[in-house]
Amino acid sequence: CWHLSIAELLGTWPTPDRPAPDVGVRDFGRPQTLNNGVALLRNSPRGWHFLKLLLEKASWLHTMEHDQGPFDETVLEMLSMEAMAANDINESYDSECAQFLFPNSKGHHDLARYAMCWWRTTESLSGPFGERRSQVIRFLDPRQYDVNHVVGARGLSDPALLYHFAGRSKDWDAMLQTFGLEREGTSDCREVLKYVRQ
Repeated sequence: CWHLSIAELLGTWPTPDRPAPDVGVRDFGRPQTLNNGVALLRNSPRGWHFLKLLLEKASWLHTMEHDQGPFDETVLEMLSMEAMAANDINESYDSECAQFLFPNSKGHHDLARYAMCWWRTTESLSGPFGERRSQVIRFLDPRQYDVNHVVGARGLSDPALLYHFAGRSKDWDAMLQTFGLEREGTSDCREVLKYVRQ
């Protein structure tokens, strides 16, 4: 609608000191967890490899948050491959977090244990939140541009470029009314742009 390049706004294009990444996602710091509601994949061998690894896990049954767990595991695998190729680590990621993707002996998912494992592993492979150093995956700092603000307990209190109304049940009319729009007015990009510029 607006002739804006999300990739350009978010710094996911190459610069003289940093090549183009193959995957771009919003970074999440503790206590939040990664969310794949917005992910940019480049048409490159590594971008395709990321997608292949993700789709291999998509058929796993009973994983945490359905597609989210396989996405998070794929991020860890790609970071490990990158670190191994750069000789940054002696051991690869051996899927130690994957055990928490599936229900425990009582049939419950333990999201907190997976998140703690994911943060620890991600930090050891690519650095802390806001300072990740991966060349393959660009972790977009939400303090600059939030491209995946998950509307939940925080609501719309934080400014964001893209709000993500996550979950299965959605009240589309209520979401549109939150932003002062009627459903009928959203099918014409020119009308949406006019509304945004007001």
